[in-house]
Amino acid sequence: MRTSLHDLEDVYYKLYGLKARKIPGNPTQPGHGLLSLLQSGRHYRCLEADTESMRRNFFPQAVRLLNPKRQTQSQYQ
Repeated sequence: MRTSLHDLEDVYYKLYGLKARKIPGNPTQPGHGLLSLLQSGRHYRCLEADTESMRRNFFPQAVRLLNPKRQTQSQYQ
């Protein structure tokens, strides 16, 4: 019996996204205060990354996953 496997990157982003979406709604989560909404109420604040290890940390990647995708100029045409 053969089945096709999901792309590893798709699985990673799905699980990462699930974890990221749980943090803002859970005040007992240690990272709850690190993910705050901007005044627009739609975008999350991105943390400043001083070091390479901070750039690879969970929270900056979580902010990128939680924020809506930006539309490029080609999408308007």
